[in-house]
Amino acid sequence: MNTVPRGWTDFGARRIAILSLVTITLLIQSASYALAHNVTPGDAGYIQEIWGVNIIPFMYLGAKHMGTGYDHILVFVGGLFLPLKKERRLAF
Repeated sequence: MNTVPRGWTDFGARRIAILSLVTITLLIQSASYALAHNVTPGDAGYIQEIWGVNIIPFMYLGAKHMGTGYDHILVFVGGLFLPLKKERRLAF
């Protein structure tokens, strides 16, 4: 017996379309938050005072943000401790 796709009357196709639409909507709405990372007041004052090409200080500020930003720490911890397969989990 052959199955014939029924287009939008098929529940699976509707479910995939709805989940895709919801996912895309949430990603678009959260993009503005992801682009608006805050700078600490001390770092903001430093950034406003310097001028010219300052590669090393900005590399330091970026590394400091990556190491102390709660969002980056959560992604790092999630990548270490929450993989799908237990064998791939890093043991500490």
